[in-house]
Amino acid sequence: MTLRAELARRGLRLQDEDAVDSTNRIAVDAARQGVEEGLVVRARSQTAGRGRQGRTWNAAPGDALLVSFVRRPAVPLSEVTRLTLAAGLAVRDVAAEAGVDAWIKWPNDVFVGPKKLAGILCEWAGDALVVGIGVNLRTDRLPPEVRDHAACLGPTDPDDLLLRLADRLLGLEELIEDGGWIAVRARCAAAMWPMLGADVAVDGGPAAVVGLDEDGALLVRRPGADTPERLLAGDVHLGTEGATCCS
Repeated sequence: MTLRAELARRGLRLQDEDAVDSTNRIAVDAARQGVEEGLVVRARSQTAGRGRQGRTWNAAPGDALLVSFVRRPAVPLSEVTRLTLAAGLAVRDVAAEAGVDAWIKWPNDVFVGPKKLAGILCEWAGDALVVGIGVNLRTDRLPPEVRDHAACLGPTDPDDLLLRLADRLLGLEELIEDGGWIAVRARCAAAMWPMLGADVAVDGGPAAVVGLDEDGALLVRRPGADTPERLLAGDVHLGTEGATCCS
């Protein structure tokens, strides 16, 4: 059965593109025009992929899986952090299936050791949520300053990877909608193991990671503080990691 047919069985419709500026931009535009849930935009390459805080994720043909899913989840806007973490968990699980030991770096990255494997960007477009995911498949053609901070899955069938990622993402979304967020959050927290208890730099200041709160926000304790601080967004760096990586 073809990839399109397999995705259709899951209620998904594939829109394959060659070179684009951003799969998220295409998906967001479609969502704002009322496209039905289930659109999946995939590109062989992108030149202006968007990340958090204006960062970019660019990739030449074959360097990465570049995909955006249009979803209309039955969750409020305030719970988007949950879905971002769930997308990270989906990538982490697919990497584990490929024999790659990855971990989630809150809120929207997946790492292998100190190197970035994938980036995630969730954007609301009306009542739709666009889940953009970029996963490195190879790093040898990246500029040296980026290559030194990047990890990859290695040789893999991109169609099979997309199908497995879709299965994981839809399964976690359904679990959250059915009230299973506590179990998903526990798995996300466990997958963040290098961060838990670690000293980090949060928006330029030192802090120690305590864990995740009930909504998926990061709990950190600043020096001298009696109670943890709740972070919904922000740059969190573990050691010297991430200085030149894209998100």
